[in-house]
Amino acid sequence: MRVSRTKGEGIVSPDEQRQRIIAACERDGLKLLEVFEELDVSGGAALEKRPGLSQAVAKIEAGTADVIVVAYFDRLVRSTVVQAELVTRVEAAGGAILAVDVGHVTNGSAGQWLSGSMLGLVAEYQRRTTAERTEESKRRAIARGVPTFDRIPAGYRKRENGTLEPDPVEAPLMAEAFRMRASGASIQEVRRYLNDHGIKGGYTRFQKSLESRIYLGELRFGEYLNTASHEPIIDRLTWERVQARKKVRGSREKSDRLLARLGILRCGTCGAKLVVGQQHSNGKRYDFYRCIPQSDCPRRVTIGADRIENYLTDYLFSMAPNDRPFTMAQETRSDDAELERELLEAEQELQGYLVLTKAIDPRLAQEGLELRQARVDTAQQAIAESVPAQPFAGFEIPEGLEDEFRVIGEGTGLELRGPAIRGFWERVPVEVKRIVLSRLFESVTVSPGRAPVEERVTVERTA
Repeated sequence: MRVSRTKGEGIVSPDEQRQRIIAACERDGLKLLEVFEELDVSGGAALEKRPGLSQAVAKIEAGTADVIVVAYFDRLVRSTVVQAELVTRVEAAGGAILAVDVGHVTNGSAGQWLSGSMLGLVAEYQRRTTAERTEESKRRAIARGVPTFDRIPAGYRKRENGTLEPDPVEAPLMAEAFRMRASGASIQEVRRYLNDHGIKGGYTRFQKSLESRIYLGELRFGEYLNTASHEPIIDRLTWERVQARKKVRGSREKSDRLLARLGILRCGTCGAKLVVGQQHSNGKRYDFYRCIPQSDCPRRVTIGADRIENYLTDYLFSMAPNDRPFTMAQETRSDDAELERELLEAEQELQGYLVLTKAIDPRLAQEGLELRQARVDTAQQAIAESVPAQPFAGFEIPEGLEDEFRVIGEGTGLELRGPAIRGFWERVPVEVKRIVLSRLFESVTVSPGRAPVEERVTVERTA
């Protein structure tokens, strides 16, 4: 179910879409597994920016679902490029797409492809013409000082003519929040101050607020900018001091923990990925996995690294059958040299830019620094998620277990008998263990609390 805007006229209600989907499944004898809802999501957005549709495609490709159902074709996509990718991926995985109003969306025959493509062109045309009609009205609104967005930032309120004016109660609080941050307060401290004084919100909301130029009296829509739209709440020097507080991160050391960067550990409260944390006490280091500190999770999860890793290892051993081979195949390929080269270039560009900005006010170069840091972060993430093309190539069979092991696919996979898996696990490096776990487990959800680990963990295996 998708809605481009949750406010305004002409909205196709999510409830109506849901009822049409349920009725279609009952009519066609389909078992409805899950309903994904996308609110304030454009039909022209790329597939990776469609959270619900992406999850649906992932389930088709994993073999845990067969059909994607939408109430109306234009709820599916409003982009011919995205439509082509979507249909190709779903049908390549043996799945199907059903739009209740037009029937099956498929490239099966030339006629079906033509019909689907024509529908896609009409949907995209409607999106483009709507954007063209609204762009001019938004430009005029910006020129008048009228926001083109619905959510008014804390500290301001709307006049009857739609323009902004400082809220007599909230504006002084937001001004103080900026002064606190400029003087060295953390975002969490600013958040507590605002929450205590009646302005509610999470870490991310106030982080973005402290970066917003609206508080300088500016209003923007795309390339249209009004630098004197409304009365500012703070002065430019204070705003720039706040921006200078943002730190440019250097290269982060990779954790050697077994489940680090796999992305399979999930918070049972908010669903976020768990990250590695450390605590030092009495000269010893204690590792754990936790919900990210910056999240707004109402009940964050923390679990000892050894506890969850040992539990999953034992779970893996229990999966290995004794009566038939246990196969671990690897199909993903990566070019490690290319990934490392990209990271090196990104880091060199960042360091060079840092040297350059020493000659000017670094606050004026903040956007450039963020862009270069983003490239470094992307390169680091690509390396973290990459796997060797042939992880088992050259793997030496442990002595005495030659009859239990067999390398397959020229090093891309390994086949072993159930009882031999413990010997295998004890002898392979952590990189290979991560490959195995990422291929066998779809997700591992950890609930908050202090119950035994087996009561807190829910494991979802891959198909």
